[in-house]
Amino acid sequence: MNNQKEIIVIAFKFPPMGGIGSRRWAKFVKYLANKGYIVHVITIKYSYKDKINWTRDVEDNENIIIHRLPSCFPVFFLKENKSNLLLLLEKIFNKTIKKLFFYLDIAQGWEKKLIPYARNLIREKNIKNVIVTGPPSSLHYIATYLKIENPLINLIQDYRDLWNCDIDYEYKTTLTNFRQKEKAAYMEFFTIAHADKVVFITEDAKNMMGNLYKEFCHKFCCIYNGFDQDDKKILENTKDISRKFNMIYTGNLGLGREKTLVLLARAIAELNDSFINDNLMIDVYSTLNLKYYVKNKYYDILQKNFRFHTKVEQKEVLNITNEYYVCLSINAPIYPYTIGAKIFDYMLLNKRIFHISELGEFSRLLKSKKQFVADYNLDTIKEQLIKIKADFLANKRDKFDYSEFDLERLVGKFEGLLI
Repeated sequence: MNNQKEIIVIAFKFPPMGGIGSRRWAKFVKYLANKGYIVHVITIKYSYKDKINWTRDVEDNENIIIHRLPSCFPVFFLKENKSNLLLLLEKIFNKTIKKLFFYLDIAQGWEKKLIPYARNLIREKNIKNVIVTGPPSSLHYIATYLKIENPLINLIQDYRDLWNCDIDYEYKTTLTNFRQKEKAAYMEFFTIAHADKVVFITEDAKNMMGNLYKEFCHKFCCIYNGFDQDDKKILENTKDISRKFNMIYTGNLGLGREKTLVLLARAIAELNDSFINDNLMIDVYSTLNLKYYVKNKYYDILQKNFRFHTKVEQKEVLNITNEYYVCLSINAPIYPYTIGAKIFDYMLLNKRIFHISELGEFSRLLKSKKQFVADYNLDTIKEQLIKIKADFLANKRDKFDYSEFDLERLVGKFEGLLI
């Protein structure tokens, strides 16, 4: 294969925009570029720099060419830190203009800029491979018209989240008008029907969609998120320096995950184990703080055995995480088929993982690697806390094999989809 082959990646969310939504393709773009591909990234103009972002992965690389197009959606509503005035304006916007023009998602309207620009780039560079990543999910539909106009391109749709199964597209939960739901369902069918390949981030997600779109499941494949060995370069100490009975959680705590901390506190209270009571410290780096739980029955435990911190930059996250014995991973209860990307930082650092989720693919996988896995049942959480304590007291320093999640290997799977 010609190492100078040019490809297009269409990503609404891309550095310097932060959040986990921009991580996957910041990483894969870097690895494709390092393999010699010229990667044209088409994304929105975003003049802010969020605290946690992956800009360093995609800057100063001559094989990565970023094309930034204006978005119809006001991008200042997408930035991480908003003033009280902006939050108020956003609330008004969401109740008025958003319901009229962005009732499905924030990519609506971008087709006016995206399709002509991408079409010209395809023709000018004779590009054969176009990868589209969502959410926002309507971007998949918009980009499908590039295939309609250029039937010979190889169109790869990368689903970071599922579409119509997602809470953001549920009828009467988010979409208030049934015609909107009908439109979203049609758009997804149209997208999958015209895609050459559809990629999902877990086998569970792939199987769910295969059960829905049986006639197209031959197009479906799974390519996980993964860890980046290059991230070790920002570690100040590359050795395992955890010597305390402690645990860390980094990331968001929405969509029911915040309740998991209460379950942990209750488990600690009911176990009433003197070693756990006196030694376990769980540090939480997220958007919530202790005040959120002030009226909770287990507030005393949350105050004693938990510490809450604001989010920190990615470099700090890795260095801080390296100091902990166990890393906590929490899947949102409504998304058992997916997995939080932070778990791959834990794998990079060869950490013990305590994964709490409705039992699915990653729970089974982590169990096979002798990690600590519980569902949202209190008894299973208590059982795992006791196992973590025993593991710590045994002073184990095991090495774990997470090599199948190394991005160096995973990028080869995307290469295999190219023509």
